[in-house]
Amino acid sequence: MSQRLYAFGTGVFFAVLQMCYFFTLQAFLSSVYTIYFLLVLAWLGGSIVGLNIKNEKINFLLITLCLLNLYIVYGLVSIFLFNDYLLPLYFLFIFLSGIYVGYFFNIQRKTFPRIKILFFWENMGFIIGLIFSLLMFIEFGNRFIVIAPILFFCLLGIFKKLTNKTLYLQIL
Repeated sequence: MSQRLYAFGTGVFFAVLQMCYFFTLQAFLSSVYTIYFLLVLAWLGGSIVGLNIKNEKINFLLITLCLLNLYIVYGLVSIFLFNDYLLPLYFLFIFLSGIYVGYFFNIQRKTFPRIKILFFWENMGFIIGLIFSLLMFIEFGNRFIVIAPILFFCLLGIFKKLTNKTLYLQIL
């Protein structure tokens, strides 16, 4: 059960992260649809790279990198309002955040009996996270972008600890 909770929580985290990137770029850079498509392209490109990472010991490093990249982009876009000269740099940071997505699926597939169960729980979390992010951004605006990623990062850490304890107890 805790593996499912971790997959669900990770899906919510991915949605919050992606929507925070989206809202940041839409609010401070440009609101054209191509920005969103480039964001998704960079995210998926990073995911492909992450699928090839086998080292299970860098989980914390990669997820922390996701969070830091978002805040770097938020800071830069806030300073250089509506300046698209830094667009390649922003998408590099988004690409680096996407690496954890592929890494997550590559590492977590070993803990689920069937990959479709992992995809189901992660996707359910992602959908809930999208809805949650939209509603919270409408209500709280930029405060959501600043607070939500770190909050869900911490929650994901708790879910990961629960998963590790459960796996340890199952081995005994």
